[in-house]
Amino acid sequence: TARGVAVRSWCQKNGWLLLWSLGLNVGFSTNQGRPHFWDVFNQPGPFRGRSRLIDPEFLGPLQPWQNVSSDLDAFNASWQLLQAKRGTALPLKPKDFHFAWTALEGQLSPDLWITPVRASCPDL
Repeated sequence: TARGVAVRSWCQKNGWLLLWSLGLNVGFSTNQGRPHFWDVFNQPGPFRGRSRLIDPEFLGPLQPWQNVSSDLDAFNASWQLLQAKRGTALPLKPKDFHFAWTALEGQLSPDLWITPVRASCPDL
């Protein structure tokens, strides 16, 4: 979307790394354009909250073994596919985003997957 392009532009301009996440992906209804985030309490789940990907466009100097061009191609192809689907008469549903996200994860190298940091303290 235009917002996605704006976020990418802003991050590039400010030198920030950009991570993408599918989020809860439950298709909340909206009220005046704002999602009802608190409705998650009533959703059955499970939610894939740990899935984050580095935007390959933001990778700096690479090692010779890294294949950023295929990652960037896969990422951009997924972006363009969803853009084209948004332009159709049928609205996209959460399952459409889930399918696209899962396909993208399978195409990108594991170097672009980010998982949350967890404490490993024995006293916790």
